[in-house]
Amino acid sequence: MPVIECDPAAARERLAAAGVEVDPGNTDHERWRATHAGATAVAYDDKVVVQGSDTGRLVGLLREGGGRAHVYFDGACRGNPGPSAGATSSSPATASPRRAASGSAGRPTTARSTRR
Repeated sequence: MPVIECDPAAARERLAAAGVEVDPGNTDHERWRATHAGATAVAYDDKVVVQGSDTGRLVGLLREGGGRAHVYFDGACRGNPGPSAGATSSSPATASPRRAASGSAGRPTTARSTRR
């Protein structure tokens, strides 16, 4: 359960700017609460507590920052063999059964059938 130390008024503005509906708190000590993408944020005097099954999106909206992420992919995700691609350059959908699996150190292994 992430706890974000922040100004609850500024956090509320960030959520509203992102299109998240913010409701009044359920008790006297809750300032407000908002539900979004499988999580609920509850604001107190100097923090916001996020709870639920998928807190990542709501936490991302609440944390102060640039709102930017750098994501890197190796060549294997585009079909280009790289260090994580193993020994075969074919995609699993088009690879022959004998070359589809790779063993340790990137060496191909033989796929064996139990049928004769």
